[in-house]
Amino acid sequence: MRFLDDLGSIIIITNATTGTGKFPNSDSCACSRKPHAPRQTPIPPLVIMNPKQRLWPWKKNALSFKPKQHRDTQFKTKADRNPLLLPEIAFAVCEYLANADLHSLCLSCRSLFHPAVRRLWRHIRIRDNEKLLRLERTLARNDTSSADYPAFVHVFECHFHVQAKDFKHFLFPNLCSALIFPPYLAPSAPIATYFPMLHLACPNLVDVVCRSSMSQDFERCLLDIPHNQLRTLGMWGSSPFVGLGAVVRNHRVSLRRVQLNRADAVVLLALTECTELREIIYNTDPPFWDSDRDALTAFCTAPAVAKLTRLCSRNWFDLQDRHLAAVARTSGVNLVCVRLLGSPRFRDSFKVLAHHCPNLEILDADAMEQSDLEDIITRCRRLKELHVQNNIFWAINCLRPLIDLPPYTHTLEVLNLRRFNIDSHFARRLLMELPRLSQFTPGEGCSQSDVNWLVKSLKKKMGREAFRVGPLGVTIFRIGTKGRFFDWDAPWIE
Repeated sequence: MRFLDDLGSIIIITNATTGTGKFPNSDSCACSRKPHAPRQTPIPPLVIMNPKQRLWPWKKNALSFKPKQHRDTQFKTKADRNPLLLPEIAFAVCEYLANADLHSLCLSCRSLFHPAVRRLWRHIRIRDNEKLLRLERTLARNDTSSADYPAFVHVFECHFHVQAKDFKHFLFPNLCSALIFPPYLAPSAPIATYFPMLHLACPNLVDVVCRSSMSQDFERCLLDIPHNQLRTLGMWGSSPFVGLGAVVRNHRVSLRRVQLNRADAVVLLALTECTELREIIYNTDPPFWDSDRDALTAFCTAPAVAKLTRLCSRNWFDLQDRHLAAVARTSGVNLVCVRLLGSPRFRDSFKVLAHHCPNLEILDADAMEQSDLEDIITRCRRLKELHVQNNIFWAINCLRPLIDLPPYTHTLEVLNLRRFNIDSHFARRLLMELPRLSQFTPGEGCSQSDVNWLVKSLKKKMGREAFRVGPLGVTIFRIGTKGRFFDWDAPWIE
């Protein structure tokens, strides 16, 4: 055997004829004994081995080595291995998670941290001082964080009176909705506290609702918003808002929801120029403000209310019977929600409402005759919520169209009869024959003992526990559903 070292490699050459491992012309002497017959062994191939591979034979053979492919053809993203990591799908999944689940996801999953934290910070709601301090500490050290939390905030909702010293880090450049509701203990909280935040988000604001005293700086901030950008405008406080009419005119094409606590001639005439108005909410507390009746009549008969879907008023004493009838005739089938509390008794307008608004879904009134209620129940067969607050009705004939007149009102979900006087047997029939009824207040005719008996009888009749009694003992709820209560101070907050 001969070894040749060539460029750090070892070449092994074997005898191709004898297979004995000797050279053909070897001078080795012959043995005294008879040589064995040559063995027919396979000829091993010519192998070129690296010296390092002799020391570690478990490594791959040099001949089986394949060159690496280019990184672009071999690299695969995480989204290819898991489709849930695609940004669009991840954001869509996070839309259905509660805040507690989003918080757990941020702490446990690095891959889904970014979409989860963006969804978690999209809507900031402050209701107490503890949460305010936690947010303030997080925003104060935002420079050292890997995520830009202020850029994720799109909706800011505050139900707490904030001091200016605790609000200096609340600057959100992408803010779209600012909903400021100070508590009643501090209804005249200065708007100057929120002015830096609103001034920074001015180019992006589309929803502004504020229950606070106004200032000239705040008026200039609203006037600086690009024209025809606002969708929601809610302004009411202890001091008058002089520039409200100018703000309404600047956004007469885009404005859809307006909430007021006073309606002077300038504001009402500006509202008549709106083309996409959907909701009007008038909510006021003492002291009450008078409205210009001529301007109110012009607004109720203007084409601006043709697309109106929601009319809510509380303590609007200047809203008369003829105004409601004019709105019902103009809006027609578009009107689906009417709430009238603290207003004078309407006589003929409810008949006009029943005739021109068959798609009515929510009716909340405290000044209604029995004949008007029966007419509305008979004609409006898509009712989902019916609230009759203050009238004392001693007859149940006005409610019989709910279950006796086809097509039956199977859409009713909330029935609130505060001052009705109905017997427990008719109340049980309502609960059994209205399949979607989830909240029912039978009225003063049923005491707490009658309500408890009613729930027990329903359990025996239906064979299972389907209803429960509310905390006050006068309202019956269907198991698995939550009560619905309208918040006049925050009507657009779900």
